[in-house]
Amino acid sequence: MACDTRVPGLVEALCVYQWVWTFLGMGISCTLLLAYLFFTPLWPLAALYLAWLFLDRNTPERGGRRSQWIREWRIWKHMSDYFPITVRSFLTTQTAESEPRPVDPTIEWDGIRWNVEGYNHM
Repeated sequence: MACDTRVPGLVEALCVYQWVWTFLGMGISCTLLLAYLFFTPLWPLAALYLAWLFLDRNTPERGGRRSQWIREWRIWKHMSDYFPITVRSFLTTQTAESEPRPVDPTIEWDGIRWNVEGYNHM
């Protein structure tokens, strides 16, 4: 029975480690591959990629490209189980009878301030 409870934790940990190493390894590997391609007969491919990278540089500011297929990957469930968080929003106020209202987070109005807290359950 003890083994049954450890398997999901192991899968979650492996997903997180895989994601971290892929992120670190792929960044370095692809950069080195791109640099190498410039010194081969495939240099136009590397140049086209850099041109696309330059033209596509503002995509994150416009919301990126959502891919439903990637959003449904099971790895996201495992990663969210590995990092269990709770986000609570509450109103901090000096007067309890105040109605909640949208607040600019950079200023304080009548002692009312919205706070968002997140914490890890581990």
